[in-house]
Amino acid sequence: MLSAVAFPLFRLLLVYISGVLIAICCPIEPFHAVMLLIALKMLYLVTWIGFKAARLLSKWPHIIGLLVIFLVGYSNLVLQIAPYQKLLTWTNQPIEGYTASIQKVYHSLSCKALITHIKANSGWHKHPASIQLFFSKKSGYKPQKGDTLLISGTPTRIVPSKNRELPPPYASFYHPSMHRHVLKQIDRDFIYLQPVCKNRQWVRVIREWCSQIFEKQLQDTTARGVVAALLWGEKDGLNPDLQKAYAQTGTIHVLAISGLHVTMLYLIMKTIFRFVFSRIGYWILPELLSLLFIWLYAGLCDFTPPIVRATIMITMARLGLLMGRGSNSYNGLIVSAFGLLLWNPLLLFNCGFQLSYSATLGILYLQPFIHRLTTLKNYWLQKIWTATTLSIAAQLSTLPLILFYFKQFPLYFIIANWLVIPAIFAILMLSLALLVGSHLPIVGTLLGFILNKLIVATNGWVCWVAKWPMSTLSCCAVNGRSACLLYVVLLTTSLFLQYKQLIYPVTISICTLFYSIDQLQLILSKQKQCKMICCNHHQLSFTLKDGIETLGCNRPLSKSSPLRHYAGGTIASWYKKMILTIDKIPIDWHRWHGAKLDIDYLLIDEKLLSDMDIILKVCNIKTLVIYTKEVRPFYYHPAIKTLSLAVIWLQPGAKKVFSWPKNL
Repeated sequence: MLSAVAFPLFRLLLVYISGVLIAICCPIEPFHAVMLLIALKMLYLVTWIGFKAARLLSKWPHIIGLLVIFLVGYSNLVLQIAPYQKLLTWTNQPIEGYTASIQKVYHSLSCKALITHIKANSGWHKHPASIQLFFSKKSGYKPQKGDTLLISGTPTRIVPSKNRELPPPYASFYHPSMHRHVLKQIDRDFIYLQPVCKNRQWVRVIREWCSQIFEKQLQDTTARGVVAALLWGEKDGLNPDLQKAYAQTGTIHVLAISGLHVTMLYLIMKTIFRFVFSRIGYWILPELLSLLFIWLYAGLCDFTPPIVRATIMITMARLGLLMGRGSNSYNGLIVSAFGLLLWNPLLLFNCGFQLSYSATLGILYLQPFIHRLTTLKNYWLQKIWTATTLSIAAQLSTLPLILFYFKQFPLYFIIANWLVIPAIFAILMLSLALLVGSHLPIVGTLLGFILNKLIVATNGWVCWVAKWPMSTLSCCAVNGRSACLLYVVLLTTSLFLQYKQLIYPVTISICTLFYSIDQLQLILSKQKQCKMICCNHHQLSFTLKDGIETLGCNRPLSKSSPLRHYAGGTIASWYKKMILTIDKIPIDWHRWHGAKLDIDYLLIDEKLLSDMDIILKVCNIKTLVIYTKEVRPFYYHPAIKTLSLAVIWLQPGAKKVFSWPKNL
């Protein structure tokens, strides 16, 4: 059991997180928070020196020290969100330009970027925000991740102000791309800035070198995408359907760089270094080189939280054993979490951070209990049982978060992981071997062939399991309160199995009662909501639901149905919302001179973007849903440049749900 006495850092971490949470609820001015922190630090020093000089034992220095840690978390978050509270509103005050760093490339002419600074009449200001950039073919520029651009002009807003109800800094979290900008000519609309600091250039060089080798040896684009995701976490080359299959089988964690990959690479490199240095006799050298390698690998993966967590835990464990002081996995976990939250307290609300630490804590705490349930004498059966208990512990500890974030839970995760995890280990070994032996013609070709076939077989297994009946439990969505209650039930259940005290079943019963009430309220609230579900199955299809009735646009329509077909598509009036689909432009729209139609949701095919002038002459649109034919169609179209409305690009196979209250 985790104890604040046994693990002092655990107590400090809880106090620090409490300060972060209080800062979310009750923020104050950054100056006041910093001054209060400085005053409390001075009080702590004076109290500590005074009691030590008088040789008195008192709890006051410890209490004041905990308050200092609390204020460190509070002021750290306040300082982190301070730039968001001073944002300039682009719709009210035009800007002269801004600097942006490219974060994700969709294709050769569009990307997602992070704005770092903007220039207004009053000078340069720090302004963290996201933006979509679109480049003209004539510019000759191809965006690359990590490039920094100096851009002239004011971007175009794509989300109206009335829809941005969340205050800073949380609005940008829920609307990650609120602005777009079209850049036509280099040196006029934008300038590529040469990086002043070249410390990260080695990352790009290594990735490009690896990509060239894999592109030469692996003919299948899906195989190259899987290798890139496994080695440095780049998922741009993965098929969305393949990612969905991995998610439905509970094996999506192997495609996200995590502690599993770091541990595998550490074991591989440790074995290699031990073999190389076996004759020298320096037994400590393989350990140090292996640790150095995983830290370099963490830099190659941009020091993402799961990688840093696993690297710190492995480093502390190995260094503790080398120094003869032993190691404690909980201390490594707490130190890594404390360090990451000191660096960026907003990581506490990051989905990847929460899943990574929940899974690791479940493996450390729950796996030993599950593993002791049975003892197998056969060596291989014992190994399979150990791997199974690891998977069960990780899934149990992340169950509330999975239901909260993804609204589904995989039922065949044990069966899928039995083959996927060993296959991923083999893929990592073959990938490293291919990088080393790629210059050897026969060896490189043979390794590439084996690696390609192994990836295809692994993907085939995952896709086959995903097609099994009831592969996912999708009717168990929970909210934040229910997720917290599930964690309390999980913790108290494990404590009851360990200590057998009556207080734990009572706590479980109370939490179960509150969870049932919360779920009942959720069901009743859903019955008061009506929904429109848009699905892109290569046609303009949507479904209307109100908790009682379900209507599909492709089903035969009755006389009482709110859906009607017309010359251009389908029109529906559903609980005071007008929904219109357009397959083709009706002939009479070209000569339209009447009043405009108020349309809440307009669903069109991307080929009709060239006829937006005709559509806007007939309709007043609030929300535009564009059904695309490409997997990544994030391109810019001039016809929707000046529209002050929410534009949603619905990719093939994607689904978008719109909901509103019935009594609107």
